[in-house]
Formats: sequence, structure tokens, C-alpha cells
Amino acid sequence: MRGNASSSRRLPYLALILCAGLQQVSAAEAGEEWLYSFQPGDNLWDLTDRFLIDQSYWNKLVRLNHVKRPRQMSPGTQVRIPLQWLKVEPASVRVVDVRGEVLLVRPGEAGHSLDAQAQLKHGDRLEIGNDASVLLEFADGTRQLLGSNTEVELLRINRFSDTGIGDTTIRVLRGKTENRVPTKGTRFEIRTPSANTAVRGTRFRVKVPEAEQSRSQVEVVAGTVNVTGDAGKLVLAAGFGTVVDKGAAPAPAVRLLPAPSLVAPANTMRRLPLELRWARVPGAKAYRVLVSHPGENSVPVMDVRLTHHRFSTSSLPDGEYRVRVRAIDAAGLDGEESEVGFLLDARPLPPVAVMPPAGGTVRTTAVNFEWSTPPQVSGYHFQLSSDRQFKALAADEKNLGKTRLELLSLQPGTWYWRVASTFGDEQGPWGAVQAFVLKPEPEAPEVGFVADKDKLQLYWQPGRPGQHYRLQIAEDEGFQTILVDEVLSLA
Repeated sequence: MRGNASSSRRLPYLALILCAGLQQVSAAEAGEEWLYSFQPGDNLWDLTDRFLIDQSYWNKLVRLNHVKRPRQMSPGTQVRIPLQWLKVEPASVRVVDVRGEVLLVRPGEAGHSLDAQAQLKHGDRLEIGNDASVLLEFADGTRQLLGSNTEVELLRINRFSDTGIGDTTIRVLRGKTENRVPTKGTRFEIRTPSANTAVRGTRFRVKVPEAEQSRSQVEVVAGTVNVTGDAGKLVLAAGFGTVVDKGAAPAPAVRLLPAPSLVAPANTMRRLPLELRWARVPGAKAYRVLVSHPGENSVPVMDVRLTHHRFSTSSLPDGEYRVRVRAIDAAGLDGEESEVGFLLDARPLPPVAVMPPAGGTVRTTAVNFEWSTPPQVSGYHFQLSSDRQFKALAADEKNLGKTRLELLSLQPGTWYWRVASTFGDEQGPWGAVQAFVLKPEPEAPEVGFVADKDKLQLYWQPGRPGQHYRLQIAEDEGFQTILVDEVLSLA
């Protein structure tokens, strides 16, 4: 964190300074002072002993706050305390959640995989792998989400005594971060190869593209911040973003693209692939989809960038999810986000119908049904009905152990059937409804013949229009040696 005095010096690298409030603010308004409200039983002497570097600051505290009666301060009285007077002590960072391969490297130690609930400290470096992410929580309640292919180093992890405010500096070498700094007055600084980002009490995102590590992208979600570069300053309000290249001033603020209008899915999704659609956002060059479990303690299980306005996947296990969607503009800035939640309950997967063929015609009173074998299935539930809504069931067979079923003596007509998989006591969604037409078997023709020494003539009654006959002649009664096998079409 840089004080006001440092702003007059020319920095050796681009400085991007974000702080709550407007450009022209006092040191206290900028967060350089902490306001403490007196509680019953408090006094300035104990306050100095508890929070300040040493007791010599008691007189300074009295003068700064123009206290005339130090022994008679009423509860609720606010006291201004400069941050530089406060005790500073090392703090730790808690790993709230981790997904995928994340390498923790500590000075003087070999790197090893990061465990959930680990405690991080000053000097630690994290290397987040492909399709991985980490959620960190700092002593002051600040939370930072580190996305895939991100590398960070914890440069300073301190807190100001037990004030509840922190003093943190993180170096982001590449990748993307999402930051929520809820505590007013806390110091939270992000340094990148091209920028320095410092905030107090806001929500923002900082990205360093892997292909353009001399560029920083800043998106403000909540609060108002100042952005200062080598060649100028910029006031950036919530809903706006900017791009800062090394050695240049921040680009003019642009409004973040609006949240996509999602086609809300059902509360319970029972089929795979899972599909989510949204309306095109004018100006969007791509979209980001983040899938996570409900609550604030889960990292995204999926973070994908798409060029089209729909998302489809079959890889999610059953469970509760929330999906956030953002449009991405031509400068690479993520826009505002839409969010939906749902329960995915698509397993065990339904079988695929094999026979009778969909829409086909069956001419037999004994109908054979057959279906595929999905993974992780212990049985099947079969239903047959004369209506597509399955209100009039002709068969309802549960706990079938095979993928085949024969039903006898069905009446001619249109029939509908479906099969669901079971695994233990759980039944999955129904498979696609299949229809077929059952027609009576053709009557066997009564065959007559006329024969002499030169020829054999067969005759039978005429068939119906479109009917065909199959003729076989064999040498033996068991038709093992067939001499003639023809399909005859009669005009």
C-alpha cells in the first residue's frame, strides 16, 4: 500500500491504485485512519495498550482527537487512529476450498500439493493448474478466488492487532482473481507485472492474461475506485472496467456488458446432457460460465469460455449447482453476471431402446422388448401403455434384472413404452418414450398344387393390397436343404 507521499514519485513500473471513495479524499476517508467506537468500560489508556505500538501514543491520540476529558468518554464516542500507529502482527490465510492440482511452494522447501483447510503464510507461492481453482480467506474476512492457470505469491500477510482489519499484499504473475474485501479500512493490494492494485472495502476482479502478461484488466463489481497509472488517473465506478498496459495510462472507463438473460432451467434437471441457454448480448465476443455448488465456500467446478450462447455438459455428477454467466467484450473484460440454481438428478442413466424399433410395425402377438445397459445399474423399471401419458398401464414391471422382456397376447393398436434404470433404491429418469403399431399376424394361406412329370404349380387365395408372400421349397421336411426361397409381390 502506498501513501499519498509516494504518488509524487515516478514509479519504476505502472501503478494501478484502487481505493474506496473519490480522488480528492482525506487520509481518514481513504482508509489511512481507523475509527473505533467506545464501548462501555473503555478508556484511552487501555485502548492504547490494546491496539497501539506503545503507550507513548496515548498523548498523540488525545491531541489528534481533541480529547479534553480522557477519563470521561461516553460509549459510542468515535476515536480516530492512524493505521501506522497500530500494532502489526503476522497473520495467516485459510484455504476454504481447492479443486484440481494446486502446487504450494514455500521458501527453502520442495513444492507439494495444496490441501483443503491448509494455512498459508508470508512467502508462500501457489501455482494453480489447468482446470483447477482455490478459494482463500484472510484474517479480515477478505476472500479471493484464484482461477485456473494462475500463479500468485503472498508478499505480505499481516493484520493490525485485533482490530479486524488486515494488511495484505499479493503478487499475481498470471491468471485471474476475484476479490471481495468487506472490511472498511483494510489494506488489500495486488501487484502484477504491469500494475499495482490496492483497495479498501469493495468487490473487484483483476486478470493478467497468460498471453499478454504486460496487461492488466480491472472490473469493478461493487464500490467506487481510483485507478492511477504512470500517465494519468481514472475514477472507476461499479459496473465499469478498464485495461492498463505497462507504461501507459488506464484506458477510458467502459461500462461492463450487461448480465445475459438466461432461459431459466427447471428446478430439477433429470436429463443429460445438461443444457443452459441465454440471449445474445450485443457487443459480446465470448461468454464465461462458472459452475459451482451453492454457498460461498465452494470454488467453481467448471470455468469455461464459450463463443456461443449456450452451455452443454454431461460431466457433472448429480447434486445442487449454481451457474453464473458473464458476457466478455472485445477488450477481454468480463461483464455483469446472471445466476441460476437447480438440482441435477439424472442418474442412474436411462437405457436406450433397441427393439421394437421406434415408429415401427409389429405383426406378432408376442412382442419382444430390448434395451441397452447403462453404467452403474442394478435393475430396470419397464412400463407399457396405450397412451403417451402412461395413464392406462398395460404393464408395469419393476426390479427387472435383464435387458429383455417378452409380453404375450397384446391387442392390436398403437403402444407406448419406456424404461428407467435403478441402482439400489434409487430410480433414475425415464428413457425416451418409444411408440410402435401392433397389427394382427397375416393368416397362413391355404396352398394347393397341380403337378405332373414336368412341372409343379402352386396356388393360394389372393392377398390384400400391398401384401407379400415368401415361398420356400426344400428337399426335406425340416427345411435344412432349401431349393427355392423367394419373396413374391402380387399385383
